[in-house]
Amino acid sequence: MKSLQNPISTMRSKQGRILLLVFPAVLLIGISALPAADFWEKKSYYEWTNQECTKMLTDSPWAWELKVYLAGNLGNSDAAGGQQYLSYIVQFLSALPIRQAMVRQMQIANKYDTLSNTEKQAFDRNTEAFLNADYSDRIVVNIAYSTNVQSLSVPLAQTIQSMTAAFFTNYTYLYTNKGEKAKLLDFKPGQGAQREFQFIFPRQVGGNPIATEQDKSLTLEFIYPSVAGARSSEGVNEGKGYAEFKLKKMLFNGNLTY
Repeated sequence: MKSLQNPISTMRSKQGRILLLVFPAVLLIGISALPAADFWEKKSYYEWTNQECTKMLTDSPWAWELKVYLAGNLGNSDAAGGQQYLSYIVQFLSALPIRQAMVRQMQIANKYDTLSNTEKQAFDRNTEAFLNADYSDRIVVNIAYSTNVQSLSVPLAQTIQSMTAAFFTNYTYLYTNKGEKAKLLDFKPGQGAQREFQFIFPRQVGGNPIATEQDKSLTLEFIYPSVAGARSSEGVNEGKGYAEFKLKKMLFNGNLTY
């Protein structure tokens, strides 16, 4: 004689099967909604592509581009790529991922992956000091500049290369959303064919780090060489630029890095 099943037990059993079927689906939906890890979180810089290095150096948590569009007629026929502009790419050179991207681009240019072990070791020795530089007491912001107006390229470089720290001292700061402000310590212009310059700031203000993970943002305020008719794409006053960085995104290997 077939035994009778408890109807409540049968219902629970069916519900259990339903839950087992539904729960994994919900779990998969939750997993798919998670943001994808960035390339610098997934692999060593030795594996970064040239495109990934460019993104790190121009559009990442540690790099930001300020474009200053040129108003008026400054020689439209001389501009390449449409509207005339000056470009200032702000990079935290004291942040390791920025230096790693620079070194990786050098590796790619020198076909590092095809070199012999001896050649790789020689290359690594040449870049070791740059990668392992000590920035425990200072923050270095590198700004790479360019323009799509050929006739302005050399005058712009000559102007910047002739500048001194005194020009920037009272107008260039790093500060957080809480108002903590680091004053400029030094300014170093690139020379010759180099189209870049560096701002150097103290890492601590009043004995404390300028920024911590509890802060929301770190902003660079600086003035750039005046060019007739210049107006910023970010709506700032002529001759002054602001580059804001979100601190919660500036994590590298789990640590706040700038």
